[in-house]
Amino acid sequence: GPPLTPLLAASKAGDVNGVQAALQSGEQAASANDGDRGALHYAAAGGHDTVVRGLVQANADVNQPSIKANATPLVLAAKAAKASTVQVLLELGAQPGVKTRKGLTALDVAQAGAAQPATAASLRQRGRGSTVRPRRRAVWRR
Repeated sequence: GPPLTPLLAASKAGDVNGVQAALQSGEQAASANDGDRGALHYAAAGGHDTVVRGLVQANADVNQPSIKANATPLVLAAKAAKASTVQVLLELGAQPGVKTRKGLTALDVAQAGAAQPATAASLRQRGRGSTVRPRRRAVWRR
């Protein structure tokens, strides 16, 4: 695909300072993408919890579907067995019921892959309608 923008590259690498610098230089957390995935997809798939929190605080959509597979950041974190990132995304308001183009939810993906039981467990808990109030905590220091 096309070369990644500084925001996407830093998000993929889990580089908090790089993400901050890219945002300060005017890249938009909500709209940056490589034709498929956005910054939050890359951060979620890599298990970069601090970057995930910061991007959502910078207005990235926690339920943004990828363009090709319609996969949310939560689906990608579940697929990569990033249990703590799944938890963070759920706290931030990620919807566990959103389906990919293949009709799979984050829980389906977690159970199909080599996800830790913790990943599937937190998704199952959310699926039963328990609600967690999104915690808005300041991540980036200005």
